[in-house]
This record gives sequence, C-alpha cells and structure tokens, in this order.
Amino acid sequence: DAAGLVGPFFGDGILYAIRSGVIAAACLAEGRAADYTRRLHAALAANHDAALRIARVFYAWGPLAYRCAIRRPDATRAAARLLCGEASFPDVAGRTVRRIITGAAG
Repeated sequence: DAAGLVGPFFGDGILYAIRSGVIAAACLAEGRAADYTRRLHAALAANHDAALRIARVFYAWGPLAYRCAIRRPDATRAAARLLCGEASFPDVAGRTVRRIITGAAG
C-alpha cells in the first residue's frame, strides 16, 4: 500500500507487491536499480489502467453491474483468476464493460 500499488477494482495489493518485489530484486541483482520504475510501469500499468476503467463503470452502476457481471455463474472463478494473476484486466475489460452497458440498454 505504501508504494501505491493497490488494485483499483478489488482494493487488493498482494499480487502487485509480489510482482514489484520480484522486479526490485532483479534490478538490484543486475546492478540496475535505476531501471526499477520503468520495469514496474511496463509490468503493471496496463493491468492497473484496465482495472481502473472497469472499476469506474462497475462502481458507478453497482446494481446493474451486479446483475450483468457478478451474478454470472463464472464470476467467482473469473475474480479468483484476476486476483492470482492467471488473468489480466485487459483480457476481461471490454467484455465486462460491454455486459454492463448492454444490460443498461436492454
């Protein structure tokens, strides 16, 4: 949390913390500590930004988001895959936002 690596969708940070630690260790082992910020951004920014986009829609339209996304049978499995890093938010962003917007329209 102190590094600002809190996920904007779930409010979690452990996956980002572990990944940032691995990156920090690699930079130090290679004698390239100055590369840490660039490598961290390359590794995490796209996922973080996509999570933020989904969170903005999801939390603005909570009841609708629940009906169109969370209530789905595969939602818990999808959330677990996101939380453990098996899936990424860019992979699910478009589909999730489309479900919510389609639900709002219909």
